[in-house]
Amino acid sequence: MLRDARDPLTEPEQVRIDAVLTGAAKADGGLVGVYGQGSRFTGLATGSDLDLVLVWDATLPARPLLADATRHVVDPEHHLEVRRDGADGIDVDLVHTTLGRLEETADRVESGEGWNTSDWPDPLYTVAGLARSTLLHDPWGTVAELRRRVRVPTAGFRGAVDTAFRNTAPAFLAELENADRNGNHWLSHKLQTDLMRLAYVQLFARSGHYAPFPKHLPAWFRRLEIDRDVRDAERAVWESGERLTAMTRLVELLSAP
Repeated sequence: MLRDARDPLTEPEQVRIDAVLTGAAKADGGLVGVYGQGSRFTGLATGSDLDLVLVWDATLPARPLLADATRHVVDPEHHLEVRRDGADGIDVDLVHTTLGRLEETADRVESGEGWNTSDWPDPLYTVAGLARSTLLHDPWGTVAELRRRVRVPTAGFRGAVDTAFRNTAPAFLAELENADRNGNHWLSHKLQTDLMRLAYVQLFARSGHYAPFPKHLPAWFRRLEIDRDVRDAERAVWESGERLTAMTRLVELLSAP
């Protein structure tokens, strides 16, 4: 098994991954590569799910690779397999996609599109996951080459995010203040969620990274050496009693040249 992990896998985890690779080799279609993403492979957590992405040449397997899968979701472009509560205690998530689909997703995000949608899988998190992934199977170096390409956000992506943030963040703040004033609490929470997602994407883009899945953010801030003032402002949004004031401060920092 090819591995370039920063954090060693346990023996049971290696056995589980080997079983997935063996099953993939027997499936119809050409397997281009497999990579691990998420908390376990970035070293941010132990005992987490094994999140594996299987990249196929053109055709996704018709049947689940996990004989003990507890859920199997199929759509025209992605398959998802989930295994929970197995005898070995290891939870597994498999996402199947094609090389063409993965390249198309990278193209969209790099050009400044597709990063602010509700698609599944989320294009931005797909690219961020690949950028920080662990290669498990890549016989022709195809996935490694695509990973190198998405390591750093493009100027087109950074420009699109910056423009969107500058154009919409002030309006979000005004609408949020109005919702709070009128007791529209559900709307207030939705506005805060939408604004903070945009702020996080801007925060990471300005620091030279695609925003990761929103988990273990304090650890990501430390690892990626996010500016201390920005980190303090982000924390104040959740800890301060003056939420609107704290969000305004964060917006000001992320709008500065």
